[in-house]
Amino acid sequence: MADNPTVDNGGLTDYVVATDDDGTAQVQWVKLKYGADGSFTAVDGSNPLPVTGTVTATPSGVALGVAEDAAISGNAMRQGVRAHSLVPTAMSADNDMVSPWADRSGALVVIPQPRTVRVAATPTIATSAYVAGDQVGGLLTFTSAALATGRSGQVLQAVLTSRTPTATNALELWLFAASPTLAGSDNAAFDLTDANLEAGLLVGIITFTGTDYVTTASGAACMGVPKTAGAAFPSFVTSGSANLFGVLVARTVAAQYAGTTDLVVALTVNQF
Repeated sequence: MADNPTVDNGGLTDYVVATDDDGTAQVQWVKLKYGADGSFTAVDGSNPLPVTGTVTATPSGVALGVAEDAAISGNAMRQGVRAHSLVPTAMSADNDMVSPWADRSGALVVIPQPRTVRVAATPTIATSAYVAGDQVGGLLTFTSAALATGRSGQVLQAVLTSRTPTATNALELWLFAASPTLAGSDNAAFDLTDANLEAGLLVGIITFTGTDYVTTASGAACMGVPKTAGAAFPSFVTSGSANLFGVLVARTVAAQYAGTTDLVVALTVNQF
């Protein structure tokens, strides 16, 4: 039977009923409406059917509602993302739809967005003469060099400033990912036992060369370079805190410092 049959309305005007033949019978098309008694609102694209309350569906054997950090048993519901060996393509504009991306092993592809910070430390130093090999000041703490304990980062730049313009002393900055136990003290020979050197997790050495200082009438500044020529500044993973630690070591001494807080060591760090 054809769809949309005409109904014989007797002596009145015949009318057509909207139907669809599903193969077994004519099924009448019905328009949805809602509203209080005596009134209605037709359901369409601008007026969707209102739904109140909570709609839940728990398929058989699927574990839903598992608390965070709790064990999952049974056939847990999983969410998948597209796997691809290529690098994701950037969207063309802000607010565009973007999907998560994973490699073929299921690891989510993440493009790091580093946060750049400046961390500085001021050692308490002697105003008496240092000699080559002396520790200059005590242990330096570069507070919150990483975002959190166990997080990684990379030093981008190291700057040493001095309030004594004639004290263009060549120094090394030994950097550690954990707080080392120093065998010596300020204005004494720098030393670390083998065990403490390993426990301190040395990440790199930065050199401040005497000939690299730029002086003014009241001070001096020096840009540090990696100890190994041509090498990159050190990367690190903090341990036990979010801090980096450092020790200044004298290599050549041009002059004494005028004040006990004349030196400032500043690091620019990318935090991951």
